[in-house]
Amino acid sequence: MGEGCTPLISRAFGGATALLKCEWFMPTGSFKDRGASVMLSLLRAQGIQAVLEDSSGNGGAAIAAYAAAGGMRAKIMVPSSTSPAKTVQSRASGAEIQLVPGSRQECADAAVREAANIFYASHNWHPFFLQGTKTLAYELWEDLGFRAPDNVIVPCGAGSNVLGCGIGFAELLRAGQIDRMPRIFAAQPVNCAPIAREFLDLDAVAPQPTIAEGTAIAQPIRTRECIGVLRLSQGAR
Repeated sequence: MGEGCTPLISRAFGGATALLKCEWFMPTGSFKDRGASVMLSLLRAQGIQAVLEDSSGNGGAAIAAYAAAGGMRAKIMVPSSTSPAKTVQSRASGAEIQLVPGSRQECADAAVREAANIFYASHNWHPFFLQGTKTLAYELWEDLGFRAPDNVIVPCGAGSNVLGCGIGFAELLRAGQIDRMPRIFAAQPVNCAPIAREFLDLDAVAPQPTIAEGTAIAQPIRTRECIGVLRLSQGAR
């Protein structure tokens, strides 16, 4: 549907220059279109006709839109506290919306149970979602004249973009297209930062409310893999 090839623009912050990858230019407005396109294309080719996703916003919108494009039914489970405006896009694509009482984590747990009844096309669980998000690394490499950036700062909830960048840049390194990995930094909200806290060897704490609700994943299932990418790239949180 036209995902990818988003603009890379330069901005100055505190006297330093930063390059911003404008992922909101995607068809549904978020980077998750990269993973949804690859994952749902694979599932459709495998004969899957209906998919389940749990998401408080962008993930659900991406899965709903790409499922509709492929003639697949989609069921999206969201926390009941989610702003109704965040489900409008999924509903517009024809997805069934199920509100789940409790936190974002409780919604994820409910989706795992529901997976007994419908294929769970989770952007957190399915490996081919990451094969879509890795295109971010390839695009950054291409945008910079086929060179690796020095650093990549990635907003991080469950970590699919951290892992995608890790996969993509590692492939470029093995192929001899870059001579080093960029340092990858995972940015998490202070009130819900399980990956950051484990990376820093800090005690786990109960999550607190945050305005960055899309990244508020209390128990990300790929924490160890995310930390592995941060350490391999000599990055941080």
